[in-house]
Amino acid sequence: MSGTQVLDIDQLPITLDLPPIKVGQDYEFTIEILDDNEAPQDTTDWTMEMKGRTPNANGEEAFSLSVGAGITHTPAEGKFVVKIANTVTSLFNVSSIVWDVKITDANSDVTFPFEGTFSVLETVTRS
Repeated sequence: MSGTQVLDIDQLPITLDLPPIKVGQDYEFTIEILDDNEAPQDTTDWTMEMKGRTPNANGEEAFSLSVGAGITHTPAEGKFVVKIANTVTSLFNVSSIVWDVKITDANSDVTFPFEGTFSVLETVTRS
């Protein structure tokens, strides 16, 4: 799945409910950080983490991604590509997941600019 959606980060966090993800499917999306002039912001020395949990009282971790482990970072373009690999989604055994993104900038300031949910769909086709 791919597509572009531009969001203005005037009010954080932004709730972004992702499309359903099938068990065993690769899923990828891109977050681009832009400056006030809508030019790519240099994100050198920034880090990003994305975590997903089950939406129950225990909130068990379903996945954890970081730069170099599921997230690719291109600082000059202010771009983070998030990929939830099929090896991760194949382990999903719940019907929905809540998630958020943590960004730490070059000044060590921490924000959680995105959060949301996605449904998990069982696959019909079996190998």
